[in-house]
Amino acid sequence: MSLPEIRSLISQLPRVEQEELLRALAGELRSSASHREPVIDREAWVKKLEQLQSLTAAKKLRPSQEILDELRADRI
Repeated sequence: MSLPEIRSLISQLPRVEQEELLRALAGELRSSASHREPVIDREAWVKKLEQLQSLTAAKKLRPSQEILDELRADRI
């Protein structure tokens, strides 16, 4: 069944049943969203970021934008 067909069927429901359906769907979305969101350990993430930054801090590296510009120039 396509989305337009579902919308058409829903529009034929009485207003009370449309509202009940909306509440049920909203509850389903909230429930499924809470199960899918990863839990991020911010402290561990920051520590890893600092470690990665320390690996390159002392090196003379080219800016990312410069490298991207060269790659784009090669495609032309």
